[in-house]
Amino acid sequence: MIELYGGKMNRGGRCVLALEECGLKYELHDISLEKGENKKPEYLKLNPNGAVPTLVDGDTVVWESMAINLYLAEKYGKDLMPARVEERAQVYKWSVWAIATLEPPLVAVFSNRVRLPEAERNAAAADAGAERAAELLAILNHELEGRQFLVGDRFTIADLNVGHCVAWANMLGIDMSALPNVQKWMGAVTQRPGFRKLMS
Repeated sequence: MIELYGGKMNRGGRCVLALEECGLKYELHDISLEKGENKKPEYLKLNPNGAVPTLVDGDTVVWESMAINLYLAEKYGKDLMPARVEERAQVYKWSVWAIATLEPPLVAVFSNRVRLPEAERNAAAADAGAERAAELLAILNHELEGRQFLVGDRFTIADLNVGHCVAWANMLGIDMSALPNVQKWMGAVTQRPGFRKLMS
């Protein structure tokens, strides 16, 4: 059985979404970063970075949430990964955009408004992160004009990967009231079985 080391409330959450979308049976090992479980020797044997998540599929071990999701889509995802290389390039583009461009300002907001002790928070960094995230979401809104999904005419792993970050932005209070295309698209994305399972 596939094993996922991580948690629903960290980056492992996007991998839970992918596993659910693929209809796979899996065992979730909730690794507590607060308790340092990610630094234990037995976990470091799987992921020497001491980070989560990590996927174990037989003899295959994959680190990094986005790599895990692309692997799952390639191997088990059926319609989650397009057959045409040109469309696959768009999946890769949006997936990398989600984790390398959209996620960092969201991390700044989360760290400085939620995670760090109040005395260590930097309000200016949080505000700058929120402003940058809003700019990026406006780009997403433009790209979704006249489209139901990000790639082709159906839901793909790109929608899941970007949608997970947008859901995080929503929870952090990033204003999306002027982004009708994002709102409509997210309405469809969050109705997917994986999202419903993650939020349950």
